[in-house]
Amino acid sequence: MFREDGRKKDEIKQIIIKNLNSYTYLKQGNTHVRVKSDGPKEGNKLNISMVFSKSSRQEQINEKRIFELETEIYNIFNNIILTDNNIDIEIEVIQEDGSLISTIVNCVTLNLCYIGVPLIDFPCSITYSRFQDLTLCEEQGRNFFINVVWLMNREKIVYFKSLGRVTQEVLQKINEEGFLGCKKIYQQLKSFLISI
Repeated sequence: MFREDGRKKDEIKQIIIKNLNSYTYLKQGNTHVRVKSDGPKEGNKLNISMVFSKSSRQEQINEKRIFELETEIYNIFNNIILTDNNIDIEIEVIQEDGSLISTIVNCVTLNLCYIGVPLIDFPCSITYSRFQDLTLCEEQGRNFFINVVWLMNREKIVYFKSLGRVTQEVLQKINEEGFLGCKKIYQQLKSFLISI
């Protein structure tokens, strides 16, 4: 069975990564994010700012959604970054087509690694339901989907958000598949960092 974009059930999106002038660009399928981090520098605060490019969505992005996303990203990285200094992370969503939180987390991770910010482990994220690495249509057409961030070396979940209803039995099965999908993404992110 093939999905609307031609992928199989357990197939992740095509990943394209570029580093340019301290920016990291990450495309997971048609979701495209750009991140720039500044630091560590004097102070002891993690600052997250996010903007949506005008071309990223047809509809208006409200301030509440941006604040919620900034807060989620802050909460994910605040306990992963190993520094007491200031770090400013600027996120631009250039295009959105599902798996947004996951693409942002993966792009922030790559950028922090690229500029040498120490992390307790390598965080990697995926959005899934019965399929892996969802598109926006798949997110909107499902009864439920899950955003998760794993620390890959420890195989520990540091962020888990389920949207919709799912039974415990189904959840256990798809969590195992979700971790396998996250490993596929992790291998591509890791390969990129090794190559630069």
